Amino acid sequence: MIPREKILVAMPVHNYMLDVECVSGLLACAPLYHRPLFFAGHSNIAHARNIMAHTFVEKATEYDWLMWIDADTVFKVDDWKLLWDGDEEVVVAEYAKKILGQPPVQFGFGFTRVHRNVYERIKALMHEDGAERVNRFYHDGQMMVDYHPNGALQSGKWIGEDQGFFMWAGMAEAKLRLETRTRLGHAGRFVYGYPDQIPGFKMVDAEDGAQ
Repeated sequence: MIPREKILVAMPVHNYMLDVECVSGLLACAPLYHRPLFFAGHSNIAHARNIMAHTFVEKATEYDWLMWIDADTVFKVDDWKLLWDGDEEVVVAEYAKKILGQPPVQFGFGFTRVHRNVYERIKALMHEDGAERVNRFYHDGQMMVDYHPNGALQSGKWIGEDQGFFMWAGMAEAKLRLETRTRLGHAGRFVYGYPDQIPGFKMVDAEDGAQ
Protein backbone atom coordinates (compact mmCIF):
# COMPACT_ATOMS: atom_id res chain seq x y z
CA MET A 1 0.00 0.00 0.00
CA ILE A 2 1.07 3.60 -0.66
CA PRO A 3 2.14 5.49 2.52
CA ARG A 4 -0.85 7.50 3.76
CA GLU A 5 1.31 10.63 4.02
CA LYS A 6 1.53 10.69 0.20
CA ILE A 7 -2.22 10.64 -0.47
CA LEU A 8 -4.48 13.70 -0.64
CA VAL A 9 -8.22 13.10 -1.02
CA ALA A 10 -10.03 15.65 -3.23
CA MET A 11 -13.79 16.05 -2.94
CA PRO A 12 -15.79 18.69 -4.85
CA VAL A 13 -19.11 19.35 -3.10
CA HIS A 14 -21.09 21.76 -5.25
CA ASN A 15 -24.13 22.18 -2.95
CA TYR A 16 -22.43 21.73 0.46
CA MET A 17 -24.21 18.37 0.84
CA LEU A 18 -22.00 15.37 1.64
CA ASP A 19 -23.84 12.04 1.77
CA VAL A 20 -23.70 10.34 5.16
CA GLU A 21 -22.65 7.02 3.59
CA CYS A 22 -19.75 8.80 1.88
CA VAL A 23 -18.76 10.26 5.25
CA SER A 24 -18.79 6.74 6.69
CA GLY A 25 -16.42 5.65 3.94
CA LEU A 26 -14.08 8.57 4.58
CA LEU A 27 -13.97 7.78 8.30
CA ALA A 28 -13.42 4.05 7.75
CA CYS A 29 -10.56 4.75 5.32
CA ALA A 30 -9.01 7.56 7.39
CA PRO A 31 -5.92 5.47 8.32
CA LEU A 32 -5.19 5.05 4.58
CA TYR A 33 -4.83 8.72 3.53
CA HIS A 34 -3.40 11.90 5.03
CA ARG A 35 -6.25 14.41 4.79
CA PRO A 36 -9.25 15.38 2.66
CA LEU A 37 -9.43 18.55 0.56
CA PHE A 38 -13.01 19.83 0.17
CA PHE A 39 -14.17 22.48 -2.30
CA ALA A 40 -17.83 23.39 -1.76
CA GLY A 41 -20.26 25.80 -3.35
CA HIS A 42 -19.08 25.65 -6.97
CA SER A 43 -21.67 24.56 -9.53
CA ASN A 44 -19.18 24.06 -12.41
CA ILE A 45 -17.58 20.69 -11.76
CA ALA A 46 -14.91 21.08 -14.46
CA HIS A 47 -13.77 24.41 -13.01
CA ALA A 48 -13.83 22.98 -9.47
CA ARG A 49 -11.70 19.98 -10.47
CA ASN A 50 -9.21 22.23 -12.23
CA ILE A 51 -8.85 24.46 -9.15
CA MET A 52 -8.35 21.42 -6.90
CA ALA A 53 -5.85 19.86 -9.32
CA HIS A 54 -3.95 23.17 -9.36
CA THR A 55 -3.80 23.12 -5.55
CA PHE A 56 -2.43 19.57 -5.64
CA VAL A 57 0.17 20.18 -8.36
CA GLU A 58 1.40 23.63 -7.37
CA LYS A 59 0.80 23.91 -3.62
CA ALA A 60 0.39 20.48 -2.00
CA THR A 61 3.73 19.26 -3.31
CA GLU A 62 4.31 16.91 -0.38
CA TYR A 63 1.73 14.51 -1.86
CA ASP A 64 2.32 12.04 -4.70
CA TRP A 65 -1.29 10.95 -5.22
CA LEU A 66 -4.61 12.74 -5.67
CA MET A 67 -7.57 10.55 -4.75
CA TRP A 68 -10.82 11.85 -6.24
CA ILE A 69 -14.03 10.92 -4.42
CA ASP A 70 -17.41 12.41 -5.28
CA ALA A 71 -19.64 13.53 -2.40
CA ASP A 72 -22.35 11.01 -3.43
CA THR A 73 -20.05 7.98 -3.84
CA VAL A 74 -20.70 5.17 -1.35
CA PHE A 75 -17.63 3.05 -0.66
CA LYS A 76 -16.02 0.76 1.87
CA VAL A 77 -12.45 -0.09 2.89
CA ASP A 78 -12.43 -3.08 0.54
CA ASP A 79 -13.26 -0.77 -2.39
CA TRP A 80 -10.38 1.51 -1.43
CA LYS A 81 -7.94 -1.40 -1.27
CA LEU A 82 -9.02 -2.72 -4.67
CA LEU A 83 -8.48 0.70 -6.22
CA TRP A 84 -4.98 0.94 -4.74
CA ASP A 85 -3.98 -2.52 -5.88
CA GLY A 86 -1.38 -2.38 -8.66
CA ASP A 87 1.23 0.11 -9.87
CA GLU A 88 -0.75 2.05 -12.49
CA GLU A 89 -0.54 5.85 -12.61
CA VAL A 90 -4.30 6.27 -12.99
CA VAL A 91 -6.91 3.87 -11.65
CA VAL A 92 -10.62 4.62 -12.11
CA ALA A 93 -13.34 2.53 -10.50
CA GLU A 94 -16.74 1.87 -11.98
CA TYR A 95 -19.74 2.81 -9.85
CA ALA A 96 -23.50 2.36 -9.87
CA LYS A 97 -25.51 4.55 -12.23
CA LYS A 98 -28.43 6.61 -10.87
CA ILE A 99 -30.81 4.69 -13.15
CA LEU A 100 -32.29 1.45 -11.85
CA GLY A 101 -31.16 -1.63 -13.70
CA GLN A 102 -28.47 0.07 -15.77
CA PRO A 103 -24.86 -1.22 -15.87
CA PRO A 104 -22.34 0.76 -13.81
CA VAL A 105 -20.68 3.96 -14.98
CA GLN A 106 -17.17 3.44 -16.32
CA PHE A 107 -14.50 6.12 -16.66
CA GLY A 108 -16.29 8.61 -14.41
CA PHE A 109 -14.27 10.44 -11.76
CA GLY A 110 -16.33 9.39 -8.73
CA PHE A 111 -13.58 7.17 -7.27
CA THR A 112 -10.25 7.65 -9.05
CA ARG A 113 -6.59 7.94 -8.10
CA VAL A 114 -4.05 9.93 -10.13
CA HIS A 115 -0.29 10.16 -9.67
CA ARG A 116 1.34 13.58 -9.71
CA ASN A 117 3.45 12.60 -12.72
CA VAL A 118 0.34 12.41 -14.89
CA TYR A 119 -0.71 15.98 -14.15
CA GLU A 120 2.86 17.15 -14.68
CA ARG A 121 3.04 15.43 -18.08
CA ILE A 122 -0.35 16.82 -19.11
CA LYS A 123 0.85 20.29 -18.16
CA ALA A 124 3.92 19.80 -20.37
CA LEU A 125 2.06 18.59 -23.50
CA MET A 126 3.07 20.56 -26.59
CA HIS A 127 1.96 20.94 -30.20
CA GLU A 128 4.46 20.18 -32.94
CA ASP A 129 5.28 23.89 -33.21
CA GLY A 130 6.20 24.03 -29.50
CA ALA A 131 3.02 25.81 -28.37
CA GLU A 132 1.28 24.56 -25.23
CA ARG A 133 -1.38 22.00 -26.11
CA VAL A 134 -3.42 22.32 -22.90
CA ASN A 135 -5.23 25.62 -22.37
CA ARG A 136 -4.42 27.94 -19.47
CA PHE A 137 -6.77 30.31 -17.66
CA TYR A 138 -6.65 32.82 -14.81
CA HIS A 139 -8.52 32.32 -11.55
CA ASP A 140 -8.10 34.60 -8.52
CA GLY A 141 -4.99 36.04 -10.11
CA GLN A 142 -3.35 32.62 -10.64
CA MET A 143 -2.54 30.93 -13.93
CA MET A 144 -4.13 27.47 -14.01
CA VAL A 145 -4.09 24.53 -16.41
CA ASP A 146 -7.26 23.08 -17.94
CA TYR A 147 -6.56 19.50 -16.83
CA HIS A 148 -10.28 18.70 -16.91
CA PRO A 149 -11.71 20.30 -20.08
CA ASN A 150 -15.35 19.85 -21.01
CA GLY A 151 -17.57 20.99 -23.84
CA ALA A 152 -17.83 20.53 -27.59
CA LEU A 153 -14.89 19.25 -29.60
CA GLN A 154 -14.23 20.18 -33.21
CA SER A 155 -15.27 16.64 -34.09
CA GLY A 156 -18.79 17.43 -32.88
CA LYS A 157 -18.50 15.29 -29.76
CA TRP A 158 -19.38 16.64 -26.32
CA ILE A 159 -17.13 15.55 -23.46
CA GLY A 160 -17.45 15.88 -19.70
CA GLU A 161 -14.59 16.90 -17.42
CA ASP A 162 -13.75 13.28 -16.66
CA GLN A 163 -13.52 12.37 -20.36
CA GLY A 164 -11.47 15.51 -20.91
CA PHE A 165 -8.93 14.38 -18.36
CA PHE A 166 -8.69 10.89 -19.85
CA MET A 167 -8.17 12.45 -23.28
CA TRP A 168 -5.11 14.31 -21.95
CA ALA A 169 -3.95 11.28 -19.94
CA GLY A 170 -3.92 9.22 -23.13
CA MET A 171 -1.79 11.82 -24.89
CA ALA A 172 0.53 11.84 -21.88
CA GLU A 173 0.82 8.04 -22.18
CA ALA A 174 -0.36 7.46 -18.62
CA LYS A 175 -0.53 3.88 -17.41
CA LEU A 176 -4.25 3.45 -16.71
CA ARG A 177 -6.49 0.72 -15.30
CA LEU A 178 -10.27 0.42 -15.04
CA GLU A 179 -11.15 -1.25 -11.72
CA THR A 180 -14.28 -3.38 -12.05
CA ARG A 181 -14.11 -5.35 -8.79
CA THR A 182 -15.43 -2.50 -6.65
CA ARG A 183 -19.13 -2.26 -5.74
CA LEU A 184 -19.59 1.46 -5.34
CA GLY A 185 -23.03 2.86 -4.57
CA HIS A 186 -24.31 6.19 -5.88
CA ALA A 187 -26.40 8.22 -3.44
CA GLY A 188 -29.46 10.06 -4.69
CA ARG A 189 -33.08 9.57 -3.62
CA PHE A 190 -31.61 6.35 -2.20
CA VAL A 191 -28.30 4.55 -2.69
CA TYR A 192 -28.37 3.18 -6.22
CA GLY A 193 -26.64 -0.16 -6.70
CA TYR A 194 -25.84 -2.60 -9.46
CA PRO A 195 -28.71 -4.45 -11.19
CA ASP A 196 -28.01 -7.68 -9.30
CA GLN A 197 -28.29 -5.81 -5.98
CA ILE A 198 -31.94 -4.86 -6.56
CA PRO A 199 -34.26 -7.42 -4.91
CA GLY A 200 -36.63 -8.94 -7.43
CA PHE A 201 -35.31 -6.87 -10.33
CA LYS A 202 -35.23 -8.61 -13.70
CA MET A 203 -34.03 -7.14 -16.99
CA VAL A 204 -36.56 -7.49 -19.82
CA ASP A 205 -36.57 -6.61 -23.49
CA ALA A 206 -37.52 -3.01 -24.29
CA GLU A 207 -40.55 -4.08 -26.37
CA ASP A 208 -41.91 -6.06 -23.40
CA GLY A 209 -41.81 -3.06 -21.10
CA ALA A 210 -39.67 -2.19 -18.10
CA GLN A 211 -39.79 -4.28 -14.95
